[in-house]
Amino acid sequence: AILTNTEGGVSVQRYGQTSSVKGSSGLLLYEGDTVKTANASRTSLAFLNGNVIKVNEGSEFSLEISEKIEDTGSGLFMKFGQLFSKVMRRQARFSVNTPVATIAVRGTEFDANLGKPRGMKNIRRDGQNFRVPDQNLNVNVFEGLVNLANPFGEQNIGAGQSASVQG
Repeated sequence: AILTNTEGGVSVQRYGQTSSVKGSSGLLLYEGDTVKTANASRTSLAFLNGNVIKVNEGSEFSLEISEKIEDTGSGLFMKFGQLFSKVMRRQARFSVNTPVATIAVRGTEFDANLGKPRGMKNIRRDGQNFRVPDQNLNVNVFEGLVNLANPFGEQNIGAGQSASVQG
């Protein structure tokens, strides 16, 4: 992937490194790299398979992509923040993994907003106790279809629909 349309304070921490470099348009990103946007900052990522991700201020995510799967699939691990995704081709696979759910996408435009983690909490479901992140995820689909899934179930969300997941 490559950074494009970078504005304000964007930093990239390379996989396995402890320090960050300034994120600027044209910077190549690799599997495991972490991108952070400061307040009043934004950037976009362009993938070889046509996927475009716009990232708003106050976001942090890591790339889950390798050159080997670039033409068939790509993804991000989103720690918190907001992004807009436009997956250009229906056969291009893309996913956004978060601590509370996974968003699987094909030929879709959607917005995901993941709140900052507030720690962990205990929930009880089907007679079992679970420890989950105390974090909220909101997804709005503008075009196409996304599948929103976590260990408790999954739901398809179509154009014009929204869904929320609370950890």
